[in-house]
Amino acid sequence: MPRPPNLIARDARILAAYSAGATIPQIAATEQLDPALVRTTLRRHGLSCPRGRHPLDPTTAARLADPAWLAAEYATKSAPEIAAELGCTASQVFGALKRAGIARRRREEYARLVRGWRTWPADVQERAVELYCAGWAAPAVAQELGVNLNAVYELLRDRELVRSGSEAQLLANARRIAEDQERRVLRTIEQLRACAGDYSSIHQELERKRLAWWEANRERLQLFGSLVRQAYTQFLLEYLGLDPAEVPVVYEDDRRIVWRSANFCPMLEGCRRLGLDTRVVCRAATERSVETLIRRLDGRLRFGRNYEAGMRPYAAYCEEEIWLAE
Repeated sequence: MPRPPNLIARDARILAAYSAGATIPQIAATEQLDPALVRTTLRRHGLSCPRGRHPLDPTTAARLADPAWLAAEYATKSAPEIAAELGCTASQVFGALKRAGIARRRREEYARLVRGWRTWPADVQERAVELYCAGWAAPAVAQELGVNLNAVYELLRDRELVRSGSEAQLLANARRIAEDQERRVLRTIEQLRACAGDYSSIHQELERKRLAWWEANRERLQLFGSLVRQAYTQFLLEYLGLDPAEVPVVYEDDRRIVWRSANFCPMLEGCRRLGLDTRVVCRAATERSVETLIRRLDGRLRFGRNYEAGMRPYAAYCEEEIWLAE
């Protein structure tokens, strides 16, 4: 089963950052991931990254070699926090503490240190909780508000809000998907504004993209069933990468298939924000390019929509169909 596009994009960002010299802790902080997941991603792509073996840049090495600076930082921060700020590992910070003769804190001393959230203004406390509940990771909350990471964790524990690793990852993924969708909507809005009512340029761009995809993927496609079922699979499941649950079939025979689309659509959201009629825009901008693509399977295939009674946002779904012409 192919990996989802958002995970493929995340892997690409991780590889690019690592190749550019970023350390695993730096990448983990940027992507809001567990360092172990970053390490696993690198290994999946054939890159060796032994735990703890991260080269130090001259500035970081100089700071870790400065006992006075290290003691001052460790007085108010944890080793993992210092590591995150320097872009190295906690193990390297602990090693520097040992070399400097700085004793590691006992558990009760550490507990006293992190209770600093009680001294925060009430609005800062509530903002930290608000960001975390919105899907931000605790390190991102601490960085955004300029506060102690461990104090953030203590605040969240006090409010009984600490998520498991899997829950945090799901929220982080959802946030990235939402950000990607917003970028697509903004690009669509730019295109719609540039058209000034003539949507032929959008049609031409979509047609080029869809035909290029067909030429690049036609040999690997495995399509089964009637011609109309094959066209449904080709366009919706393979090209758009949709889940069948987002485009449930409501009627099908050997010559016609009808479904109701409820998937995210940047064109729909762009039209909503600009006050445009999707029944006009989608007919002119997107319909013909779909038919151009499916006719690569068979020239008799046709595509259409129910513009009268099945078109978002005027209905809860977009009713679309593919049929085989005589």
